[in-house]
Amino acid sequence: MTEVAEQAVLAPATLTRVVDRLSQLNLLHRRPDPVDRRRALLFMSHRGEPLLRQVINEEESIKEELEGRLGVVDFNHLIDTLGTLVATQTASPTSR
Repeated sequence: MTEVAEQAVLAPATLTRVVDRLSQLNLLHRRPDPVDRRRALLFMSHRGEPLLRQVINEEESIKEELEGRLGVVDFNHLIDTLGTLVATQTASPTSR
């Protein structure tokens, strides 16, 4: 789950708590990786799929609203700047 934590910009322990809660709510399933049993594979449940679509739709609405307020150029600059900020915060101490 380390890879998912990095993509979500969350500490692995935080992601584990989130995944535990989503599993309890039957929104996703966690299974051991058959190739590497130290790893877990995450699968969206049928119950979680509509919620995921709702989140994706909300994300798109927010993006469109921000792009409309800022304009395409400033919006893209904001996205690039935020990406740089995330990359610098998640970089290993040796790469800073």
